[in-house]
Amino acid sequence: MIKTGILGTTETACNYAGIIKQSPNFELTGCFSPDYNKTKSFASDFNLLAYPSAEALFNYADALIITEFSPDFLTITEKALKNFKHVLITNPFLAGLEEINYLRKLSEESGVLMQISGGFKFQPIASEVENKGCFFADLKHSFDRKNNVWSGFKYMQILLNDISLLLTLLKGIPKKISSNSWELCDFNPEVLTVRIELDNGCVANLLVSTIESSNNFELNVYGTEGILKFGKMHSDIFERNSDIVFELNHFSKNIENSYFTTQHHDIMFQALNLVHGIKVKSSRYFSINIPD
Repeated sequence: MIKTGILGTTETACNYAGIIKQSPNFELTGCFSPDYNKTKSFASDFNLLAYPSAEALFNYADALIITEFSPDFLTITEKALKNFKHVLITNPFLAGLEEINYLRKLSEESGVLMQISGGFKFQPIASEVENKGCFFADLKHSFDRKNNVWSGFKYMQILLNDISLLLTLLKGIPKKISSNSWELCDFNPEVLTVRIELDNGCVANLLVSTIESSNNFELNVYGTEGILKFGKMHSDIFERNSDIVFELNHFSKNIENSYFTTQHHDIMFQALNLVHGIKVKSSRYFSINIPD
């Protein structure tokens, strides 16, 4: 069993802790957050030890799950990797792209795993399409703005999940990307289009919007065996707990094996780079074209 500690006391931390407690692959050894009172309350809920510092937690854990942003995020993650602790970051947008790439390089130098969260909710689709010889994918994802899914980190996480799915289906490395956006709501575009050209000749299109009055997910994949359609699925069709189970299984398998560079691992970092690039393009567009 992998001795594991949790950084944070958020709802995400609770979700992970509940599943880890039932997992045969992990032993939850303790928790830490900058607010020690919250740490003690969280520890009491899950029958854990509350550690007064991240360094104290390191001594009793082989892996660390980071679920909460704090001013010490980068320092704590850096120390964990330098202390040869595997790290799962549940929200890779807690830091900028430069910082995340630095941490990944540090993990490779230390010979430990740094996994970023995302993309696992679509694993059933990816498994179904696997080895189908796909060459084009068209994904449309729409949200009802009233659900407030189009703000803050959620916006970025949606893009990360969708783009990682497209890269998984088409099995190529991004070569060229173009994007356009229209209208601005809460600093995010109401309509965003993305076209990704891959080094193997495959192409992916993505349309994300908040214009419709419902949450829809529609995917068409074109390949040597015809057209595969995944249509009009509600965006919440996959339960959050299932995502976490898939994610933790991937985390444990990569820790147990000495070879860490799996396909999904690389795809997530490729997708993360694309998401940051798309966000920058959208922000630049509006800063130039929208009057004060």
